[in-house]
Amino acid sequence: MKTLLILVVIMMLSQRMFAQEFTNSMPTFTDSDILLEGESVLSLSDLQAQAEQGDSQSQRRLGNRYFQGTGIPRNSIEAVKWYRLSAGQGNERAQRWLGRIFFEGNGVIQDYSESARWMELAGQKGDNLSQRRLGFLYYEGLGVTKSFVEAARWYRRAAEQGNATAQFKLGGMFRNGEGVTKDAVTSYMWINISAVNGDQNYIGDRNLFESTLSAGQVADGQLRARICFTSDYQDCD
Repeated sequence: MKTLLILVVIMMLSQRMFAQEFTNSMPTFTDSDILLEGESVLSLSDLQAQAEQGDSQSQRRLGNRYFQGTGIPRNSIEAVKWYRLSAGQGNERAQRWLGRIFFEGNGVIQDYSESARWMELAGQKGDNLSQRRLGFLYYEGLGVTKSFVEAARWYRRAAEQGNATAQFKLGGMFRNGEGVTKDAVTSYMWINISAVNGDQNYIGDRNLFESTLSAGQVADGQLRARICFTSDYQDCD
C-alpha cells in the first residue's frame, strides 16, 4: 500500500512540476517593466528620438509601447524590431521579453530556438525568470537538445536566487533522478523551500510528498532546508 501511495504521489507531483510554463496571453507591462528607477515618462516623439540615437533603454521602452499599444497602435513587428536592437546591446529585460514572445508566438511566428537564444543571454546575466524558463525548454527539448542535466543546471541557478517555481521543479528532478542523482531528502528540501517562497499549491504538494517519507527523512530535509534558506542559498548541498 505504501509503495502504491508513493507512485500515485509521484505521478501527481510530476503533472504539476512540468505543467505548461507559459500561458498564451499577452504580457502586461507594469511601471517597473516600462521604466527603470529614476526614469521619467517621455513623450513618444522624445522616446523615438532617443531610441533612434541608439539608447538601449529607450529602444526597450519603445518596444514595450508598440507591443502593449500604449499611446500608439499596437504593432508586434515594430515591437520586436526595437526589442532586438535593445537586446543586441545586452539589455537584459529586452532579451527576457524576446524569449517569452518567441516562445508564445505572440505577434510573431513561434520559434523555440529563438526563444532559447534570448533566454540564455538573459539567464547568463542572472535573470532568474529566464533561467527557470530555459530549464523548462531543456526539460522538454523545445528549441534545444533535450537534456535533463542542462534543465537541472538552469533550474538550480534560478532556485538559488529564490525562484519558487524553479525550486519546486528542481525538487521534482531530484525526486525522479532526472539529470541529478536521485535523492528524496534533497528533493524534499527544495520542495519545502518552494512552499515557503511560493503559493498555497506548493504547501499542499509539499505535505503530500512528505507523507511518502520516513520521519528521519522529513527531519533531515527540514534541517537542510533551514540551512539552505538562512544561508541565502549558499549552503544547499
